[in-house]
Amino acid sequence: MQLLPADFRYCLAELQPWIGYYGWMWTVLRARRRRTGTFSNDAHSALRRFGNPRRPYFVGTTRFGVRFVGDYRDARCAAAASGTDEGCLETRFVESRLARARGQILDIGCGPGIGAAELARFMVGSDDLLAFEPDWTWARLAAATFALNDLNNIRLFPLAIDDRDGEVVRGKLDHAPRAPYESPAADQRSVLIRSVDSLFEQGVISRPALIHLHKGVDAEKALEGARSVIASFTPILILPPQPSNEARSNAPFAEIRHLIESCAPYTYRVMRNRCAPVPIDFVRFDDLSAGNANVRLCCDSAVAG
Repeated sequence: MQLLPADFRYCLAELQPWIGYYGWMWTVLRARRRRTGTFSNDAHSALRRFGNPRRPYFVGTTRFGVRFVGDYRDARCAAAASGTDEGCLETRFVESRLARARGQILDIGCGPGIGAAELARFMVGSDDLLAFEPDWTWARLAAATFALNDLNNIRLFPLAIDDRDGEVVRGKLDHAPRAPYESPAADQRSVLIRSVDSLFEQGVISRPALIHLHKGVDAEKALEGARSVIASFTPILILPPQPSNEARSNAPFAEIRHLIESCAPYTYRVMRNRCAPVPIDFVRFDDLSAGNANVRLCCDSAVAG
């Protein structure tokens, strides 16, 4: 099952009754940013108490001009709407690579679709972007975001990427607030799971240039199910952030490195606190999760350099 531009417009219209106004919240968060220099999760948590859970959605614009439908209860959406996020360094990193190596982007665990929309705008007139989001609440917001930006080069799949094909019953994802139209029974739902390799064999994926894994995605399983694609196309790989207190929630970076290199040769860059990607020395690789900063790994084809 996939959602196309006509479905995006339908989702945007469907969400209209639950869209409110939260400009006051973004004003406070911007003021806090000017004092502290960063987005304040504490301030956002305090402000959420004054929001309207019956109208939790809003239409915002990022500092890069991407319009999106977000949820005021979600910190990522609040940071993007208030202009207090650090921007999409991954986007700039990817743009420089795709300028010389065109192909599809696989955006896995895209959430409300803000990053996917930014990349899809860059790819207009080129290859398409395939977004995957297993939580229907986020998938609807992502579809509405794509409609706001008139994106026709993107397909949205409401399924999870794993190392196998099947169907599982999953609880509500921790980072996805319950939608106002959902009952508590919706917290348990059936989710389709597919591997990247099987989607390639089915013709859904053609020539991937980038596999972008977001927070909440099991990187080890997703990459295990993409071995053939990685070996054939050596796409850029961007792994989920690894905060120090969650460093063992997925496979450690060193283990994932061995998985990747069993498929194809890669070079590696690391981002801390959304700083520009810099080359890393694998002698210190296991120490990456020892600090307090978010750590994100960018894996680039060794052939591309």
